Amino acid sequence: MCKDLRRLFVLFIFAFLVFLSPARTLNCQFQNAKKDIKTYSKEEIGVELMPCIVEVYAVFDTMRWVIGTGTIVDKSGVILTNYHVASYGPELEIRTYYDKEYPVMGVLSFDPIKDYAMLIVDIGKSDSLEKAMKISCRNHLKTGEDCFVLGNPMGLSFSLTSGEISYGSGRKVPSEKWGDYTNTMIQFSAPISKGNSGGALVDKYGCLIGIPALASTGYVQNLNFAVPIWTIKEIMNSKSESDTTQLIWDTSREQSNINQDLEVIPWDKFHAMSAIIEYIMGNVVYFLMDISEIDQYAEKIKNYRPNIYFDLAYACYLGLIKDKYDKSLEVLNEIYEPDDNPYFYYVKAKVLINKFSESGGKELLDSAQVIAGHIEKIAPLWSDEIKSSIEDIKFLEFEPKYELEDTIEDTNETDSLSPIEKLIFSEWGEKGVMAWNLIDGEKTAGEILDSLDVPDIWLVNFLEWLDS
Repeated sequence: MCKDLRRLFVLFIFAFLVFLSPARTLNCQFQNAKKDIKTYSKEEIGVELMPCIVEVYAVFDTMRWVIGTGTIVDKSGVILTNYHVASYGPELEIRTYYDKEYPVMGVLSFDPIKDYAMLIVDIGKSDSLEKAMKISCRNHLKTGEDCFVLGNPMGLSFSLTSGEISYGSGRKVPSEKWGDYTNTMIQFSAPISKGNSGGALVDKYGCLIGIPALASTGYVQNLNFAVPIWTIKEIMNSKSESDTTQLIWDTSREQSNINQDLEVIPWDKFHAMSAIIEYIMGNVVYFLMDISEIDQYAEKIKNYRPNIYFDLAYACYLGLIKDKYDKSLEVLNEIYEPDDNPYFYYVKAKVLINKFSESGGKELLDSAQVIAGHIEKIAPLWSDEIKSSIEDIKFLEFEPKYELEDTIEDTNETDSLSPIEKLIFSEWGEKGVMAWNLIDGEKTAGEILDSLDVPDIWLVNFLEWLDS
C-alpha cells in the first residue's frame, strides 16, 4: 500500500513538473498568440493587401512595359521582387495601386541564384508609400493550407488568385540556368503567369511567405514555385530565434523592417553588373549588346565591388570577354571561396580552360577538373559542361608525331601560330595551315585548291581530318 502511494506521489510530481515546463508554457503562449492574429478571407486579401504590391516597368529609351511585380515591404520605398525581374532593363520604374509612379534608384540586397532583389525607389523626402506587406516569421508551412497570389499576370494589373500549399516542407527545385543548382522553394497551386514574378505569395494571416518565381507551362497545370521568405531574412531586422510566439513582423511600427547595415547599391552599378552576367549567360535581352557597351559597364564596376557578384562580373569581363586570363584569375583568387556558390567555380573553370587554349599547361586543366568534381553535386549541369570542355580541348596539348617539314627550317617560326594551327602544322605542314586560313565560308573548294596547288584528294582528306 505504501509503495503504491509513493508511486502515485512520484507520478503526480512528474505530471506537475511537465505541466509547468517551459516547452508547454511556450506552446500555450504560441497557441494564444495564434488566436489573437486575424485570419483573412479571399475577399479581404484582395481588398486590404492589393495596395501592398506594385507594377514593375522596364524602360528602354522611349519604350516602357510591365515586366513583373514587386511587393512593398517598407513604406520608405523598399520593394521586394525577383532578381530576374530586377535585372531585365537598363532602367526600372514602379507604379503603385494608387497610380503613383517612382523610379528605381538602387538595390539593397540581391542574389541571382536565390532569385531575389530588394529595390529602393525614389519617393522623395516628404512622400511615403501607402501600405507595406506584413512578413511571416514562419520558417515552414503546412501542406494543404490556403495561399493567395497577388500580381500582374500578362500585364493585367493587380490580380488575385488562390490555391493551396502543395508541399509544405520546401521542394528542391533545380535551375537549368544556374547549372541545375538546387534551390529550396515553396510549391503551391495558385495559378500564376508571366508578370506574376516578384509578386506576393501570402498566407491566411495576410503575411508574405514567398515570392512567386516559376510557373508551369504547356500541359502542366498549377505546378508553381516561390522563393521562401525565410531564405532571405538576412535583409530584415534580425529576430530572436526563440521568439516562436511571433508569427509576423509588424510593418505598422515606426522602426524600419529593413536591416540598416545594408549598403545601398546605386542602380547604374547594379545594372552594369547584372548586364555583364546576363550577357555571359546568354540572356537574349543582353546577348546582342555591342562590345563597347560591355566595356562601359565594366568601367562602372571596376573599382566598385561590394559583394561577390560584382567581383564575378568583373572577372567574367576580363577572362571570358577580353581574354585577360591572368587578371581575371587575380580577381577570382581574391574572393573567399564560397562552397555554396557554383557560379564562382563555373567562372573560374571557364577562365582556366580558356587560358589553357591559349598557352597550354596541364596544371590548368587539372585545376578545372578539380572544380568540376567540387560542384558535381550542387551544379551537375555545369560540372558536366566543364568536363566536356576539358575533353574537347585536351588535344591542344600535343607532342609532334614527326619532324617538321623542311619548308620551315627554323622552329621559332611556329611561335606565331595559334594552338590549333600548331596541331594542324604537325599533321599537315605549311599547306595545312594555309588551307585552314583559307576556309572562311566564302571561298569555294576550287578556289582553295587553286591557291594551295594540291590535288582534290588532299583537300578531301584534310577536311575529313578536321571533321574528326
